[in-house]
Amino acid sequence: VPAATAQLASRALALLRTWLADQRFATTRLVLLTRNAATDPAAAALAGLVRAAQAEHPGRLAVVDVDSGTTRLDHRVLAGALASGEPHVTVGDDVARAPRFAPLPAADPAAVDLSTGTVLVTGASGALGRLVARHLVDQHGVRDLLIVNRDGEMPELRAELETSGATVEVAACDIAERDQVAALLASRSLRAVVHAAGVLDDGVVESLTDEQLSRVLRPKLAGACYLDEFAGDTTLLVLFSSVAGILGSAGQAAYAAANSALDALAAHRSARGLPARSLAWGPWSTESGMSAGRRRLERAGLAPLSPEEALTLFDVALTRPEPLLAPVHADLAALSSAARDHQVPSIWHGLVGAPARDARRVERDMPARFGQLPEDERDGELLDLVRREVAAVLGYPTPDGLDGELAFSELGFDSLTAVDLRNRLEGATGLRLPAGLVFDHPTAPRLVRFLSAEIGTAAPHTTEPEDTLGALFTQACEQGRIEEGIELAGLAARFRPVFRTADEFGRRPHAVPLSRGAAQPTLLCFPAVVAMSGAHQYARFAAALRDSRRTVVLPEPGFAAGERLPADVAALVEVQARAVLEQADGAPYALLGYSSGGWIAHEVALALAGTDTPPSGVVLLDTYLAREMNPRLNQAFTHGLFARRSDLVATDHVSLTAMGGYFSVFGDWEPRRSPVPTLFLRAADALPDPDGKPLPDCDWGPGWDWCDEDREIPGDHFTIVSEYAESTARTVDAWLGTL
Repeated sequence: VPAATAQLASRALALLRTWLADQRFATTRLVLLTRNAATDPAAAALAGLVRAAQAEHPGRLAVVDVDSGTTRLDHRVLAGALASGEPHVTVGDDVARAPRFAPLPAADPAAVDLSTGTVLVTGASGALGRLVARHLVDQHGVRDLLIVNRDGEMPELRAELETSGATVEVAACDIAERDQVAALLASRSLRAVVHAAGVLDDGVVESLTDEQLSRVLRPKLAGACYLDEFAGDTTLLVLFSSVAGILGSAGQAAYAAANSALDALAAHRSARGLPARSLAWGPWSTESGMSAGRRRLERAGLAPLSPEEALTLFDVALTRPEPLLAPVHADLAALSSAARDHQVPSIWHGLVGAPARDARRVERDMPARFGQLPEDERDGELLDLVRREVAAVLGYPTPDGLDGELAFSELGFDSLTAVDLRNRLEGATGLRLPAGLVFDHPTAPRLVRFLSAEIGTAAPHTTEPEDTLGALFTQACEQGRIEEGIELAGLAARFRPVFRTADEFGRRPHAVPLSRGAAQPTLLCFPAVVAMSGAHQYARFAAALRDSRRTVVLPEPGFAAGERLPADVAALVEVQARAVLEQADGAPYALLGYSSGGWIAHEVALALAGTDTPPSGVVLLDTYLAREMNPRLNQAFTHGLFARRSDLVATDHVSLTAMGGYFSVFGDWEPRRSPVPTLFLRAADALPDPDGKPLPDCDWGPGWDWCDEDREIPGDHFTIVSEYAESTARTVDAWLGTL
């Protein structure tokens, strides 16, 4: 089961990334068909993955699940299910059903006796697991407790529980390894298992990787499957799931998939006549490590459960016969209010009622209502709207405490909250908006100007024109013809207008501030010059420097519609050198370039080295020269870029021709030694090739002979600014402190 689930989830993730990135399908709904997702963990994982994607991209996706006993699928029933607009529908021979929450009647007060045998607990190293372990001993009278974790060391908790009268064994076991679980349970008879282990690795669907998916699925689902297999037929299996799997939580696709699979596993065990409960918990007030997800659930009407409330619901759940229960603290008043504004998932309609008006009609009317207002009044209303939605996304009770002049990134926005804000503004305006809204228009006034222009000129929800170059480039990459795809982009770039001086270019691209702080020097960053790059590449890096060092991204000219491309390196350097001096404003500054962005950082530093305000230093993050890019490395790079492609930046004719133009300009470029102190940071890990095999030593690894210091940092070319971004930022910050 774990392997089949991981494989299906991986295939579904690849499909979703491709579908959501292709603008030809921007107004088309993708329907995924599953069978028996209620009791099949693999199908359930796919459904959970899609539910999270639905939260990020409302209206773009749907799931239709076919009951296992269905002998014929009536096309009229299927058509009706799709026409309903429901995000998830189960169809049988002649009926379609949509899921709804329903309150349970008062439970049988008879408690489940857990005092007579061994109870196994996983996840006790976390706050929830520790609380449950104490509760089992103190309130359920458990006297034989087996705590399982990978390290097998929990002396403080063990001593505490033994003081309460329990015999406690802490066993070292990786529950995601079948052989280890089999050996652990071979000679044991268990009364119950409480499986509370799990990890988070969040990310929006477009940037989620197979590695992240596996990292979340492995301890939660694989562990549950092996505990189900070896715990025994009379053992009560209690699985700690999350309501995120039922609702779909934006930015938590892997987590939603794992929890949905857990729910199905409990249902499957129960259908075999064996005792099982999956508890799809709402947020607990103790979940400090899951605060972002908790904030989103709170906005969805789910208040955090206090430990006392949660443990009371745990006791109630043990007395219920249903295999899937959702112990949550639902704020029905807040949900009812949100339902009137069409902001509540339909699964809640059984408790708060469906909205009376047609949401699609309201959506269509919104641009017209804004468009009828005088421009000044429209901008004022839009500013109020933006401020309200920003406050809601960030968890502020009102927008009064927000500094309207700060960049969104400085307020705390990341890729997930950027998508959240986009969705809320889409719902409020009826416009089809890009997910990169926050990065393209990084302050409230600039975002308002964009929205006002869109309302005045653009029809809502219109299909984007077909991007022929984008389709051809994608096809070339899929066929392994990377060099030809890049050559095609370069040829197309020749037809774009160019600038030869900074004055000829005109207004420079807007700088994107990502963090603020008093530490000197200020850090000015250049993105890579590939089609999938942008300010978002530095979001996680800059988050580690928030409130300590000012970090600003200087986008490269030519990557936005209507902008000219540089005719040569000198023209580009002139534009970016002016941008650097403007942002530095006389204060000390350093330059940083990631990947091919290092080319620009190095050349701009050279240009400014002889001025009255030279850079304090330059940092190059895993920067390769064009001549180092052999065919295998090119394929690995392109595969990695597409695997991590984000909806926060367009991959279209403009960005592809910009990439082609930059590659042409830097085609024969060779760096010269710079008098500016330079730190070169190289990734420690090789990129895998498209088949997942690591490249041989001779085929990878950048060389930079013009640096003063060369260090190796954890991660590969992509993970140094994603999974290992905080570590990278700390290394950079420490070096800047020595200048």
